[in-house]
Amino acid sequence: MLHYGADYNPEQWSAATITDDIALMREAGVTMVSLGIFSWSKIEVTEGEFDFTWLDAVIDQLYQAGISIDLATATASPPPWLATNHPETLPVTQTGVRLGVGSRQHYCPSSPIFRHLAARMAGKMAARYGKHPAVKMWHISNEYGCHISRCYCEVSARDFRRWLEEKYGDISQLNDAWGTAFWSQHYPSFAHINPPAAMPTLANPAQEADFAAFSDDALLQCYLGEKQAIREYSDLPVTTNFMGLFEPTNYRRWAKHIDIISDDSYPNPAAAHHAREAALSADLMRSLKDGQPFMLLEQTTAMVQWRERNVRKRPGVFALESLQRVAHGADAIMQFQWRQSIRGAETFHSAMVPHAGRDSRTWTEVVELGAQLKKLAPVAGTRVNSPVAIVMDWPSQWQREAAIGPGPNQGWAAIRRWHATCFEAGVSVDFAFADSDLNGYRIIVVPEYFAMSAKVASNLIAAAKRGAHILVTAPTAVTDETGCAYQGGYGAVLEELTGVRVVDHYLPGGSELHEAQYWDAIDARVDRISAAISTPDAIDTLALHVDETSPLARVLDRMCRPRPQLHGRAWAELLSAQSDVEVLAEFTHGDLAGKPAITYRRCATGGGTYIATDGDAALRAAVLRLAAARARLPLPGVGLPSGVEVAQRGGFTFVLNHGDRAAQLRGFCGTDLLTGTTATGHLVLPPRSAAVIAAED
Repeated sequence: MLHYGADYNPEQWSAATITDDIALMREAGVTMVSLGIFSWSKIEVTEGEFDFTWLDAVIDQLYQAGISIDLATATASPPPWLATNHPETLPVTQTGVRLGVGSRQHYCPSSPIFRHLAARMAGKMAARYGKHPAVKMWHISNEYGCHISRCYCEVSARDFRRWLEEKYGDISQLNDAWGTAFWSQHYPSFAHINPPAAMPTLANPAQEADFAAFSDDALLQCYLGEKQAIREYSDLPVTTNFMGLFEPTNYRRWAKHIDIISDDSYPNPAAAHHAREAALSADLMRSLKDGQPFMLLEQTTAMVQWRERNVRKRPGVFALESLQRVAHGADAIMQFQWRQSIRGAETFHSAMVPHAGRDSRTWTEVVELGAQLKKLAPVAGTRVNSPVAIVMDWPSQWQREAAIGPGPNQGWAAIRRWHATCFEAGVSVDFAFADSDLNGYRIIVVPEYFAMSAKVASNLIAAAKRGAHILVTAPTAVTDETGCAYQGGYGAVLEELTGVRVVDHYLPGGSELHEAQYWDAIDARVDRISAAISTPDAIDTLALHVDETSPLARVLDRMCRPRPQLHGRAWAELLSAQSDVEVLAEFTHGDLAGKPAITYRRCATGGGTYIATDGDAALRAAVLRLAAARARLPLPGVGLPSGVEVAQRGGFTFVLNHGDRAAQLRGFCGTDLLTGTTATGHLVLPPRSAAVIAAED
């Protein structure tokens, strides 16, 4: 089946309300709830004193109603007594402020006291409920790193030193890797090292990148401690909920320790990009375990409470985006939460049962979606086939974030933008990682992979030789995986693929804001010298020229009329190209006028395209279309009505109309699982609705 349900927090409610809740769950078609996520203080009421009686009763009631349980370890938010008894477990900020109690996640990930007590709590839960027939999986903690991803206390400092010693082995190795010969930072021993707390000026980039990796590892050790405690009593699947493209935590590394990937996803319904954001999160979650279906463990039925403006989902969007997640690989659609709280920080976060109760539009949509998901049971367990991969790497992004210059860090944005380009073109996308098998992908996008190892570069070159068409975007392979700048030209490690090396970086526009504090605007009437000086500050965007003989020109003509002008924005590079490199587009002005902006080189049966700027949407779309033509890969979205997404999963075709107008489509034949009707080549979809077509035998 496709599971349907929500976080359930019965500790907030009376026994009578719990009885009503379970009846409503059955009415809504709920099959599973996540239970006990924030209940540590209700179970371990004081240190070492446990009360499970209320939880026993709720678990038994849910079991009798036929509702499965994703049982949490209850450790997501430490109880107040923990901070009172052990104040050293509270986290410390980069500026040295020790945080207090009254929110959640108030713990230092490196604290041995916190880890011990959390693991003890997980073990107690597993010992008591590990064999209960209602419990189908374990939910460890909640949203690791959401509020505290790094701690700078002395406990963390000691743990950081130990971690560095394990990584480098010898202090001389660390000094070399960190480049401590610069700015007199040489360390005589590991004992002299601290986390990169607030400093007089710029911190050592390698220290920052290592602290990011250490902090991720500290959180993972918390998770693994609880998992080990569970495994003493239970072998049920284990999960912890991720948060989409979350920057501080290396989900690919975590995935090997997690049985079922799960995600919390909250696209902003006020923004036009909410459909593409939902698709991105789903594609990433599916890819973390190489195509295994995942669980959407949290979304909102209507609105959240934590944005400055909490816009409600429009009619139909709750079901539409839920079905979209299924199309992209979800085998469960769960919400936060079941019943809307009447007190506390999330009082106005919507739920399956809202404050208005059964009279609300939300309740009607909740019941309707439950019935739809029940009809989609045949979809469960099937997989998504993707011909396109986007390569990403958390450690590379940490190196980019830590690097001081040469320009703004747009790595995470580049990943989102290239995924959006593929989404708008209607092509299914996997995410690939440093350890991924790239066999079978016909197009591979490498967006701003700043710190690239020679091994990753070799894998990309090998994929091109097997026939893949690879799109590499600047700035890529500027440093190796340790943050050491490549010599002899950036990107040289990929030169066999792209045929280019980066001689220099050019950043148009963007003079420092503080300059305006010192100088007036240039007045050509009186500033006869300064007015005659041409500077990059005058260039806001980089227009590109596409020659009529370029294959990119033909693609642009087919895209739309008039032919779109292509632009770069905040980044440009001066390239040195080999003689067999084809120039697809050139820069038009500034110091790079007439220089290559987009290049292509055939590499065995595949090819490598290099984009020496951070292109706009039109540039990305054109380059993708050209690569698809070379790879003989149809782009399903081309020619579809506006607003319509078509996604394939297993033998099922999901047709999703995200637009505000009805859409008419041809060529769809089979049974619509949602309505039971048969499509015979013509399909009409109302606004914000979907059909799921099962192909006829």
